[in-house]
Amino acid sequence: MRGSKAYFAEKADSIRAIAFDFDGVILNSVHIKTEAFRDLFANHPQHQDAIVAYHLANGGVSRYLKFRYFYENLFHKEYTPEIEKELGERFSQLVFEKVLACSMVKGASAFLTESFARWPLAVISGTPQEELDEIIDKRGLRSYFRQVIGAPTTKDKGLRAFASDRKLHHNEILFFGDAMTDYNAAIKVGTLFIGIHGETTFPPDTPCISDFTDLYNLLPPISSGEEK
Repeated sequence: MRGSKAYFAEKADSIRAIAFDFDGVILNSVHIKTEAFRDLFANHPQHQDAIVAYHLANGGVSRYLKFRYFYENLFHKEYTPEIEKELGERFSQLVFEKVLACSMVKGASAFLTESFARWPLAVISGTPQEELDEIIDKRGLRSYFRQVIGAPTTKDKGLRAFASDRKLHHNEILFFGDAMTDYNAAIKVGTLFIGIHGETTFPPDTPCISDFTDLYNLLPPISSGEEK
């Protein structure tokens, strides 16, 4: 894969804003969501492997779209608004406190601290908006971000909204993501992209990092960042 440090150093002068997915990028919370899907559908043991595989293959996609897929394609049952509401509430109960308590991705805190004074930052996540806002507030992360965009807004629409609100060209935004949903959104919109290693194997030559420990030492002088 293309060296992420070289890629970041090469693109640093053209970056005018940075966006982050949330689970697996800022917080080590992917495994929490995976176990929640297992627990939520424990009464469908014959479909457990398919449920987890679909969840992992569609990281960053709204949980509600996954619920619908399971009902319509695995369980072959009607997916009603009442079922959606119940599943959403139960899922939030399974994950919320654990996400509040989980660790941050290594180096993420330092990277946010070093970069938010240089560029406008945003979170663009598949987590429902209200839940995402509450987690960010309770974890004390709100001051880092100019925008926090969650579901039902899709990743590509979130990136376009962030660019529009900041009056930026799409290729002036760097997006960090850990799923093909993130990668595909970046390609569709035309933003820069760096992948976070996890459950996803990105296409060859995609710049990727395991965590942020190396990158925050490569940040340019503060004078090169665009005024927020």
